[in-house]
Amino acid sequence: MKDLSDVSRSPRMPLSNMMPAPLLRSPATRHGAAFAFALAACIASAAGAQPTDADFIAARDAYRAGDSARLERVAPRLHWLKSLGKRGAWALFAAEYPKHGTEDVELACYAAQFESQPGNEGHNDAVDVRRYWFSGQEQPQSCQPLFAAMRAQGTLTSRDIWARLRLAHEAGNFRLAARIASELPPAERPSPRDIERIDRGARAALAKADFRFSSPAGRELALYALDRAATTDAMAAHDAWVKWRTRLPDTDRIYGNLLVAYRAARQLLPDANTWYRDTDGAALTEPQHAWRARAAGQNEDAIRIFGGLATEHHFYGFLAAEALGASVMPLSEPLPPDPAALAAFGARDAVKRVVKLSALDLRPEAQREWVGVVRGLDDEGLLLAAAYAQRNRLYDRSINTADRTQRRHDFGLRYPTPYQTEIESAARQNGLDAALVYGLVRQESRFVSDIVSAAGAVGLMQLMPQTARWVARQTSRAALTTLRLDDVELNIELGAQYLRYVLDKLDGLPVLGAAAYNAGPGRARAWRAPVPLEGAIYVETIPFNETRDYAKKVLANAMFYQAQLGLRYVALKDRLGVVAPRGGAAGIDIGAAPPDAVLPADPSDTPR
Repeated sequence: MKDLSDVSRSPRMPLSNMMPAPLLRSPATRHGAAFAFALAACIASAAGAQPTDADFIAARDAYRAGDSARLERVAPRLHWLKSLGKRGAWALFAAEYPKHGTEDVELACYAAQFESQPGNEGHNDAVDVRRYWFSGQEQPQSCQPLFAAMRAQGTLTSRDIWARLRLAHEAGNFRLAARIASELPPAERPSPRDIERIDRGARAALAKADFRFSSPAGRELALYALDRAATTDAMAAHDAWVKWRTRLPDTDRIYGNLLVAYRAARQLLPDANTWYRDTDGAALTEPQHAWRARAAGQNEDAIRIFGGLATEHHFYGFLAAEALGASVMPLSEPLPPDPAALAAFGARDAVKRVVKLSALDLRPEAQREWVGVVRGLDDEGLLLAAAYAQRNRLYDRSINTADRTQRRHDFGLRYPTPYQTEIESAARQNGLDAALVYGLVRQESRFVSDIVSAAGAVGLMQLMPQTARWVARQTSRAALTTLRLDDVELNIELGAQYLRYVLDKLDGLPVLGAAAYNAGPGRARAWRAPVPLEGAIYVETIPFNETRDYAKKVLANAMFYQAQLGLRYVALKDRLGVVAPRGGAAGIDIGAAPPDAVLPADPSDTPR
């Protein structure tokens, strides 16, 4: 089974290399269940020509005959569920889709296509797929017929199209934005020539302001020019903006105020706070809510915004609570699992498959199976499933499942403390806060000790081999050629030593340490401002989306772990501290630093 799974992940590897004839011909492997798994595994990564029923039959016959050469030719053409959706083979798709727990958007859109077929009404409707529309990213081709149907039915309005157009602009996906604009009614559609003019010179277009403010297209072009210009020079953009913003309706004017205030904050302009005060009524994200409240100071508006954020369990929730003078952790409501309920849950065939697949290191397959297990569960069901996963050391599944509860939360399941002896020992030996180490490990690996990232980072603390060797040399440890980085104790020891190293070179500030661990100490140092900067502002100005999100999550994790470990309460604001200016104390030359610890190939948008 594991060899067959490896084939699915390496479609260029000849099947004959991975599936020798004795394996193919063995009676055990020819068992129907084994064939079903083999076929599913082989076709999971398939690409190429559109498969037909004959292709599937040919693959089956080749498999049964032990003809690895023939199977190698036909199997890569099979992309099981997605090919069924493309072909409109809805009966078979409907039978197989529920068995493959998945959060894949392409498959979800095929499922919605099936459910919209005559006779299948009531399972889903166009409104349910609206969430796939509101994205600034490209969506799979399988979603496009659904979007077209929504437009035809009137459930996708011009306002919705404009909303996605803005999301695409904000994400920098300008080709997608142009394509979305083409779906607008002709009277509302912005001219491609006007868009090109703005792309060539946004500041000039903004200063000239020859937009047709009476039309939706003209107003959107004005806001597009504002955002493009503010991205490089928010002050100049604001100076031009204030001259004609009163010509826009209130909602558009507030949105424009938000755009320029956000860009100004990223550029550390002192006027950003003042400009944020002009965003009352805008649809704000969590960070924007937090910064608007800060801009408002201590008035009733700020207290109202902070009060709403303070009940939420994330980075901004902690900052909001502290702004209101609170220093209490969110309430955890563990649900002691009933032994009989746990036993019944574990007896389910799908759950048994998850445990077995995990034991075989078939993690993607186990994750897909688990999605189906927990689909549709209420909070109590999710907590039971999370408890079962934790007891079976499936920490990533336990965390993922406990994170999904809506009303009742068990932070002991969300923030587990495995490997406590090793982590606390490494923290103590290196003078580290154990809560910070736990927060970092949770973000890096979800406590999967043998995980290897696409970039080659290994283990609980996701160490790159070259970084581990460098740390080992600094600590006079023997060469690592015979040691395994997936060894829990070694991985934690070296990871803690590296974290201590970057903290020592960056003023000991956890926010800088987290940024350095993700993107390298050189970058964390270079991102500092010319003046002392509050840590909360520093983290917002990190230019890499992934690193910015990573640092916030590690620090929020540490807040939960200090409660889990019974440690003294340290406010998030204190963990963030004040970042020294560029060239200040935090700018000490760190010498022959190791390569970046766990930087992905494209750090700007790649999720961890």
